[in-house]
Amino acid sequence: MDIRKFKDVIAKRECTNDEAYWEVEKCWDDLVEVLCEDMPGTIRYLYTECTAREFAFLSEVLDEAVAHVPDMDFIRALRYLAEKYPEENSMCQITPFIDSAQCLIEAIEAQNWPLVKSVAPYISEKFLHEWLVSHGRLRKPQ
Repeated sequence: MDIRKFKDVIAKRECTNDEAYWEVEKCWDDLVEVLCEDMPGTIRYLYTECTAREFAFLSEVLDEAVAHVPDMDFIRALRYLAEKYPEENSMCQITPFIDSAQCLIEAIEAQNWPLVKSVAPYISEKFLHEWLVSHGRLRKPQ
């Protein structure tokens, strides 16, 4: 993960007025991009360097990040952070976002496309199918 870019995006999001929807969405898109470009690096960063403030901002993009890279190790790292930073977890109500992201991964792995579409309508079934194939998680027909 490009840590400098991650910190820059978080800083920009922190300074962005919540009512400036286009700017907020741009920050979210940038954050998802930096998180997903190197998921092993992202997970390593979450366990070793992620601050409470950064963790709070991650809650805004969990479903979208998981829809791009459905990785249960990412969920485990987020749960670790929820325990590490209970105040932020409680204040931002992050656990329900983590639960939702985990349900999305489970739906993707079960190929429950209607549920996946209801949670992440912006992600194509074709993309997710290709991701499952490339990561050896495609359920074989019975």
